[in-house]
Amino acid sequence: MRREAAREASRLARERHVASGKVETHGQQVFATLKAYPSGLTAGEIYDRLNTQGVHFRDNVVEVRRRLDDLHKRGLVEQGESAIARGGRAKATVWFPADPLQPKLL
Repeated sequence: MRREAAREASRLARERHVASGKVETHGQQVFATLKAYPSGLTAGEIYDRLNTQGVHFRDNVVEVRRRLDDLHKRGLVEQGESAIARGGRAKATVWFPADPLQPKLL
């Protein structure tokens, strides 16, 4: 019963987030930042760059990861190899803007 309530609360929160326009705006901000660094960035690095520009996400780097996932599903960004994350202790995925001229492997 608790799981169902939690799922419903999560679904409603997502609907509010989408309806507010934040999902689209945040996605555009994440994508623009990544396009400015075609050599690739981790989610943490994208978050740091947006933060220095005065863009603050309430959910911190988690919001960047969610938007990267959305952009990936739309074919706008690609995952690269893992790199040492900004904290230096763990690995993080490096993301790149998708190259529209590069054929995709099936």
